[in-house]
Amino acid sequence: MISGRWRTMGFGLPAAMSAKLCSSEKQVICVTGDGGLGMVMADLLTATRYSIPITVIIFNNGALQMEQDKMLMKGLQPEGTELTNPDFSKVAEACGWKAYRVGNAEQLNEALKQSRSSGKPVLLDVLTATIPHPDFRSRS
Repeated sequence: MISGRWRTMGFGLPAAMSAKLCSSEKQVICVTGDGGLGMVMADLLTATRYSIPITVIIFNNGALQMEQDKMLMKGLQPEGTELTNPDFSKVAEACGWKAYRVGNAEQLNEALKQSRSSGKPVLLDVLTATIPHPDFRSRS
């Protein structure tokens, strides 16, 4: 499931939980940004409470990147797009999840392997660069 072109922040985690509840035999992986997860962190506890074994991969670049890119494309000075993030892996662990902080491709591959065999929710906090979203790169 995707929220389409609407860029609905906060959609990923609750949608992944719903998908897993509807199709418990399937592996469910949620890919979300740090801004989106920040909006629904309380649902980390919901997934634990109801034993919903999903994997959440966060692209953590410390910014509302798409909003920042849209402002820049319109010639505006970005405002309110920088985030102050917690260590999402520690927050997830405090909520009962298995969690990994990922800084390189090798760590990502290992964390993904581990997530497949976990019987509980798994969060991968992937530290990423701040790069323009492909839809908002300047067009020559």
